[in-house]
Amino acid sequence: MEDPRHRRRLLTRLGVFTVLAAAFDMVLVTPTLARLDTVPLSAAQIEHRVTVGTVELMSLQCDLTLNHGTGVAITTGRVLTNQHVVGSPRVVDVATDLAPVIRPTTIRASAGADLAVVDADPMPVKPLPLAPNDPEPGERVWLAGYPHDGPNGTSKGLVVEPAKVVDYVDGRTMAQPGQVLRLDRAARVGMSGGPVLDAAGRLVGMVFGVQTTTGNSLVLPVSLVRTAMVEPMVTPPRC
Repeated sequence: MEDPRHRRRLLTRLGVFTVLAAAFDMVLVTPTLARLDTVPLSAAQIEHRVTVGTVELMSLQCDLTLNHGTGVAITTGRVLTNQHVVGSPRVVDVATDLAPVIRPTTIRASAGADLAVVDADPMPVKPLPLAPNDPEPGERVWLAGYPHDGPNGTSKGLVVEPAKVVDYVDGRTMAQPGQVLRLDRAARVGMSGGPVLDAAGRLVGMVFGVQTTTGNSLVLPVSLVRTAMVEPMVTPPRC
């Protein structure tokens, strides 16, 4: 007959072994989760990345009104912005940091989302990397753009502000083909098309509006941006 004390000692050892094995397994697995590309950047690093990776857009419309907005460089010759920033233009000017204003070579607009692709000759920009995933509710992000809410619509220059993802809502009520996210900080006039970056400085979305009932910024998530870029596009009507 088995000694009960021997059985208890054996079970205790097995329990200790199980805990140690689990701990060892965690040691092996945990480092693979801490990828180098998710190391948070400082506020100064984020501001520098936005400065060299965004442009200011001015679009003179057929009715002679002037649209101001922000663009995100994804290559040295391609900028993303909102379709409503481009509008129906006579002339579109693209201003990069400390460089002459340039004119686009082609402009195309998404058939479904508030997104436009502006191509130009190589610009002195450093493209912003696209994040692999949309941000999660509660995640801390950075909101940026060129507000034109000064006296007589004057520019205040580039603004980079911390924000938090509130949640996702149905974009179809806002003429967008999918879920859009809300931020707890309001974008201002001229920040349409501006980037939303995660803590690692990657593009997780683009501003397209403000929800009047809450004051939350409305943002096209990066997954929607990727989809819109590969779907057929149209040329905006021009004068």
